[in-house]
Order: sequence, then structure tokens, then C-alpha cells
Amino acid sequence: MLRPPRRVKMRSSSTRASYYLEGRKHLERAIAAFPQVCPLQALVQDVEGAPKDIASKLRPSTTRRYLEDLRVIVSVIVRAARRAGAICEPEPTMMRIEAALLSRRGRPAEPRGASRRIKDPTEVEAGLAFVHLKKLALRDRTMTAAAAALYTLVEPRVGFRPVELCGATVEGTILAIPNAKLGNGQDRWRRLDLKNYPNAVIAAIRILVRLAPAPGNPQAFARWRNGLASSLARASLAAGGRRLALYSFRHVAIATWEKSGFSAEEIAALAGHLSMRTARTHYARAASGWELTERPEPIVVPVRADTALAAPNTLVEPGTDLLASSASADPPLEFEPLPEPDVRPDAVASPSDKTAEWFETYKARIEDMTQRLALDRVRQPRDPPDRDSRDWTNRRS
Repeated sequence: MLRPPRRVKMRSSSTRASYYLEGRKHLERAIAAFPQVCPLQALVQDVEGAPKDIASKLRPSTTRRYLEDLRVIVSVIVRAARRAGAICEPEPTMMRIEAALLSRRGRPAEPRGASRRIKDPTEVEAGLAFVHLKKLALRDRTMTAAAAALYTLVEPRVGFRPVELCGATVEGTILAIPNAKLGNGQDRWRRLDLKNYPNAVIAAIRILVRLAPAPGNPQAFARWRNGLASSLARASLAAGGRRLALYSFRHVAIATWEKSGFSAEEIAALAGHLSMRTARTHYARAASGWELTERPEPIVVPVRADTALAAPNTLVEPGTDLLASSASADPPLEFEPLPEPDVRPDAVASPSDKTAEWFETYKARIEDMTQRLALDRVRQPRDPPDRDSRDWTNRRS
């Protein structure tokens, strides 16, 4: 029987840029470990030389991610070598790398990375973390603690990816979210109707969106996201609960929607998933959901970059007391006034193209650096490199 053709994924520019960043880390480590061989051979030796015991096993998802990272950086090195006049093919290298990674495929002895993430935080844990973050924000007047507090309130009810806060807009009761992951035929935006939400929650969503960095600046977003994650982790532990992560509340949102009776198609539309099976395979199940009265409603009408959105949100002004008690608010999340944030200008309705520009600039810079490195390796393969001039980590574009 013939195998059906493999579906071609349509990756966004930010996804491709992420592969370049991680692939560069693999290359830096390989060159540091094997400085006297060419970059491709260094990558192969680094992957093949990794331990193969149970402690070094890689989950299937980690194996796939490593393959994507290495495939991208190998293609960059090969293109640079070809421009330098060298005969270089990526297939033999990738075959050896893939074989080495597949030999390490399995279940790690201890959970690592995302496997350690809490996927079933309770309302009590979220409420305790919120109260602790609120106290820090009022005492130290720090926007990071204030944003983290708002995140613990908003995320279980909306379920966006953290990066999707960059460029999101709230117009009236309509929340427009740019999809961070795009598949063939999938629209760039998804819209949620928040008409069932209390005004204070809508105001919290609007302020959190305005506190997020502008789209097109991955470095600024990484700093902002890491600050939020660190504040949330410390606050949850200090409050006596488990160490919560940003994605813990996305698990809660999806589990809550399933518990509320949403169909797989509706959950995929609300979460921005490419497949209706994603929520059941990778996220917490209905048993971990919360008892929330408010529920978002997905809007199936596509939102294009040139589509006019509704009138500006006039339900709640920026200076509204977000922490005033509300009859519809959940008991663990009682509000008190947060400091007035120094927000960035309102996000525009259409997504920015700065991410694509950044990716092209970064791609050209990496190719130039790799080309110069490949020239040195191809022309003088047997001469030991001068550390000051050959070391990848010391070069500057």
C-alpha cells in the first residue's frame, strides 16, 4: 500500500526565525566541542557523540524539534559553502543526524522541560498567586508583577498563547488574536466574543494587551515573557502552591471549555489549533477545568488585515478600578486597585510586518557569518583554527 503524501506545513516567519535561533545554538555548541573540523562535521559529531543511556532519552516531540532546528542551520551552512565554491550536499549530513536523534528517542528517566509544567492548577492556587502578585505590584509599583497578576486572571478565561498578546486588540467585546501558528488555509486572526464577561475582566484583557510589547521585536517579547514567567513562578511558590507556568493557564482554559461542553471544533477555533485532535492529545482534560460562568464565543467570520473592527471599547475606561468587587467575579480572585500602568500606544487593528523584516535581516546576517566560517574551514581544513578569529561565539556581524 502506498503511503499518502505528507502534508506540507506553512510556517510563519517567526517560526522559521525560531528554528534559526535554536539551530545556531546547536552550531555554537558543536563548534566549541569540535573546533578543528568543518561546521557540518562538527554538528554530526556533536549529535552522534551524545550519551545514549536512559537519562539522555528524548521525547518524540523534542526529537522532531531538534530535527527542524538542525535542518535549518544545515541548509544555511550548505548554501554558504556553495557560494564559496565548495561541493557540499545536505542529505548525507541530515541522514546521520536523523539516525543519531532517532536512536535517542524514548521516555526520559525524569521529566524535563515542558513535561514538568503544571497542567492542572486549581482556582485556589491561581487566587493565591494573584493576591501575592497584587501585593508586590502595589508595594513596589512594578509593572511586571501587575502584568503577571492580570495574566493569572485573564489567561484561564481566554487561553491565548503568550506571544499572541503582541498585536492583539480589544474592540468593544470582540478580542482579535493573531494566530501564532498558521496552517494551510488557516486565517491569520481569530476572534472571540466576550459579551458574557464582566466589564472588569474585559478591562483587564485590554490593559494586559497594551502592556505587551509591540509585534516584530522577538528580543523585547522574550524579556517581557521571561519576566512574567519568573514573577508568576516565584509568587506561586511564595503563596504556598506549586510552581505555576504561563502555559499552565492555557491548559486550564482548554480543559474548562471541554468541561463546559464545547465541541472539538469550537475548542480548536478558540485555541487557534491546526487540528481538532491537538487539545485531546497535548492538553489537560475536562477534569482539570474550572467552574467559570463566563465563556467566550468563537466568531467564525475570517478577520483579514484590512478588515475594519468594531468601534473602540467604551465599556471600561483605562482608569477603572479593576480590583473592585464584582458579583460575577470568581471568589478566589477578589480585586483591589492596581497601579496605573505606563502603557504603550493602542495596538493597531492590522498585524505588523516587522517580524518578516526582522527574519530576513537575521537570515542574511547568519548566512554571511556562516559563509565566512565555511570559507575558512573549506580552504584550510587541516590547519587548526586560531581561537580569536575562528570561534563562532567571538565573531560579530
